[in-house]
Amino acid sequence: MKPSDDRSSLPSWERVSKLCPVRIALLGAGGIAATHFAAIASLPNDVTLVAVVEPDAQRAIAASARLGVPTFSDVGELLRAGLSIEGAIVCTPPNTHASIGIALLEAGIAVLCEKPLAPNRADLHRMLATADRQNRSLMMASKFRYSEDLILAKKLIESGELGEIVLFRNAFTAAVDMRDRWNSVREVSGGGVIIDNGTHSVDIARYLLGPIREVVATETHRVQGLDVEDTAE
Repeated sequence: MKPSDDRSSLPSWERVSKLCPVRIALLGAGGIAATHFAAIASLPNDVTLVAVVEPDAQRAIAASARLGVPTFSDVGELLRAGLSIEGAIVCTPPNTHASIGIALLEAGIAVLCEKPLAPNRADLHRMLATADRQNRSLMMASKFRYSEDLILAKKLIESGELGEIVLFRNAFTAAVDMRDRWNSVREVSGGGVIIDNGTHSVDIARYLLGPIREVVATETHRVQGLDVEDTAE
């Protein structure tokens, strides 16, 4: 055996990952799911996709043909199939996160969920309580803390070269037409840019600077005439 192939020196969890890829189900086959498809495909030795849940029949057929895995119409059908699944990625609208996430957690499946985790506090606390009770991981997909520029910024802060950080500011300033997007419907999203981009903003601050004591968000002028806020600070 070549030295590079010898897994005996790896930590136990990493040996298991190399020998037995983590089996993942993807719930939702919309736009953001494509990013997760690519991520899973880039880790063929660590993760394998075994199922997709998608209620839209045409989208399900397309996903099955493209990925070569079975598709299911809902989380209940997936769980009844009895597949061996360790983790799931939830890419469905926010108002479905609690019901889907709780069903997965109760089945002993760890959950990575797109943001926001839930559109309201009640659903969020139910998800967290289930994860604690089942002793399973529940994590929001916080992508920015894995970007190269933020990783370098964190290292620079931790090096002490910048001294004490007394002011931190980040801004999401892209002009986005929200009128035809899911996050313009309050019943689906729970709110507009505060709950959508605000989750990222808070996570960036936590990643760079540590725990946050209090968060204050203020809606500003609504530009697009929506039922949810489209600008905030």
